[in-house]
Amino acid sequence: MSPQMTRQMNAAPGRREEISQHRAVGFETVSVKAGRFEGCARIEISYPDEVVNGNAIRTRKTQWYAEGIGLVKEVDKKNIRPPKGDAYNMELVTELSTYKIPKNQ
Repeated sequence: MSPQMTRQMNAAPGRREEISQHRAVGFETVSVKAGRFEGCARIEISYPDEVVNGNAIRTRKTQWYAEGIGLVKEVDKKNIRPPKGDAYNMELVTELSTYKIPKNQ
């Protein structure tokens, strides 16, 4: 499984345009606070490197989607390289904590 998509979002005046590469890499079982979900689609997203306040930043995200539920987990990784000093990494993990499937909509 390796479908790939490029997404380009037009920015409002005065804001930067966002371009990202999305790649479906397979299906996995994911455990989060809300439970265990089998067969989740794993999507890897990469963004072009950017410079913010002199820091070079590389952003990569991984998302997992469960059928009938939607996004259950996202890992956002940033590699930050300041103009002086050592590079460092940041990671933000967001996961589904609860959900409810409505009866007969």
